[in-house]
Amino acid sequence: MIMPLPDQPSWDRSQFPPIGDYGFLSDCETTALVAPNGGIEWLCLPRMDSSSVFGAMLDRGAGSFRIHPDGVEVPAA
Repeated sequence: MIMPLPDQPSWDRSQFPPIGDYGFLSDCETTALVAPNGGIEWLCLPRMDSSSVFGAMLDRGAGSFRIHPDGVEVPAA
């Protein structure tokens, strides 16, 4: 008898990509985490120990930044 697989756990259906899918940009003074769609979702300015300017990787309403052509979305792989 084959047992059906259980539904996906709720963390698999998250609106947030896995942390390993983010890119890391740094010049040793400032650090940013870039989402798979190219948006900067974590950035602290002017130093790494400053408060975050963009925090969308923790809360979608906390802000992000992305430059892209109007109406074009980059698919997350």
